[in-house]
Amino acid sequence: DICGANSMTGKAFEGLPQNLQLRWINLGWCIEVDDAGIESLCQACNNGLVALFLLGNAKVTDRSLNALKETSANTLRAIDLSGCLHMKGNSSENIKSVFPNISLIANLGTAPNYEL
Repeated sequence: DICGANSMTGKAFEGLPQNLQLRWINLGWCIEVDDAGIESLCQACNNGLVALFLLGNAKVTDRSLNALKETSANTLRAIDLSGCLHMKGNSSENIKSVFPNISLIANLGTAPNYEL
């Protein structure tokens, strides 16, 4: 849980080893993390994330969703895109079509309970 690390940038994820056994990560309010950082994270977690929380991150775009789709299309069960202002593909319908096992989608209002 790295929530609130507002000075951390996407560069923090560069050079992560492949097959990282990370299953979920809370990057809520990590406002300097960008698409390049999410892409690096997804490449390292190539066994698939179960949950990704990006609450309040206005720097990520659909590029991040595409990276997540490449590695986690069948594993992702929870995502929080609340406040991801530059993400156009964050509708519930789109998320459900891309991630068939999703059970928690937050993209408006307050953050949900993060118990999985």
